Amino acid sequence: MTPDTLPGLDGADRTMTAEEYLVFEREVAAPRDEKYEFEDGRLIAMHGGTLNHNRIATNLIHGLGILLPRDRWDLATGSLKLRIDAANAYYYPDVAVARRGPDGHAEVMAGPVLVAEVLSPTTQRRDRSRKRENYRSVPSIEEILLIAQDRRRVEHDSRATGNWSRRIAAGSDRLVLDAIGLTLDLDDLYRTVDV
Repeated sequence: MTPDTLPGLDGADRTMTAEEYLVFEREVAAPRDEKYEFEDGRLIAMHGGTLNHNRIATNLIHGLGILLPRDRWDLATGSLKLRIDAANAYYYPDVAVARRGPDGHAEVMAGPVLVAEVLSPTTQRRDRSRKRENYRSVPSIEEILLIAQDRRRVEHDSRATGNWSRRIAAGSDRLVLDAIGLTLDLDDLYRTVDV
């Protein structure tokens, strides 16, 4: 099965349902070690990142992993999907944090409070526009981090009392993550990163 052979997906302008996407991910993409995001009926191929991208994501996961109480929080890497109901989308955020859930076998994260994306030249436009707006539509998400890999800069969107605001952290600033009760130093986030 490929996107071309899924029912109703013939021709150049093919789309699929969310259910077809999940079948495609499980039966076609996963065995080939491929990942696709899904937006409004369309597959979006996920490509490999740079060493800086990996270092930033690893530093964030490491920092959160040390500081978060594991009995209260689930920490997900870019291998766990997040469903965006309002946008008919599934994304793989680079890092996500959710209140601890009961189902350790789930393939889709439920109730994330924080999502983070490491920006790259090929994804930053989409991350800063459509994905950010779609993340904001998820009622449980309280904080969104868009992390630059070419300079020390983080766009930090937070929802306080129902309204979204944005703060830019740069240099040696600290990120105050109210949703999970932690503060992270940009020095730690960018440790070993060539910027």
